[in-house]
Amino acid sequence: MTKQMAAVMGLMGLLTACGAGVGQGQQNIESTQPASSAAVEPGQSNPSSQPATSASGAAAEPVQNSGTPQDAVSTSSASSLEYAVKMTDDDRGSDSVWKNSFLIEATPTVFIALDVDRNVSGHHTASIVVHTPQGLPFQHFDFTFTLAAPVGGDGGEAPAIKGVLRAEHTATGYRLWVALPVANTLIQDLGLAGRWSSSVYIDHSIRPTASASFSLDRQQE
Repeated sequence: MTKQMAAVMGLMGLLTACGAGVGQGQQNIESTQPASSAAVEPGQSNPSSQPATSASGAAAEPVQNSGTPQDAVSTSSASSLEYAVKMTDDDRGSDSVWKNSFLIEATPTVFIALDVDRNVSGHHTASIVVHTPQGLPFQHFDFTFTLAAPVGGDGGEAPAIKGVLRAEHTATGYRLWVALPVANTLIQDLGLAGRWSSSVYIDHSIRPTASASFSLDRQQE
């Protein structure tokens, strides 16, 4: 009996010693493992927060949204000093008397003249837009033109232009005429009295190259 107990106690001591050795070995293994790749040492920033770099190693610039392409909208390089808009109710060419106020019932037509300076060259497009007192477009006059050498001097007729009532040479360049009917039209029928405007857009400009305002008034009864 004594021999059996001694054998059991010796076996238990052997197992205890083996377990301690295994635990110590496991601690040694863990202490020699390299730090995880996700670990960040003190004083170092997280790699995920570092700026992206290009293939050359330089910091990549953030891409900015440029919005609308630069050529999406056409603009005009025309100078407002090269164009002028004038009005009259008596088209007498270079002898016309310019006015900015008209009686609706007594004005069959408002003649709108676009003066172009002689320094303008080449082919151009033009849109004369007449706006109501409420700012709404009422009538468009669209045409193309090019300056030609005068044949008859100041006041001489210029070649006909489609969409234009008449073209003529002046002492300072070129004049293009269009006509806005007034009396006995919707303007009179609807009583569209007030401050109107006439604007010209050269070469598809998004802003008026030149403009002028005029008033259409009701005749007092």
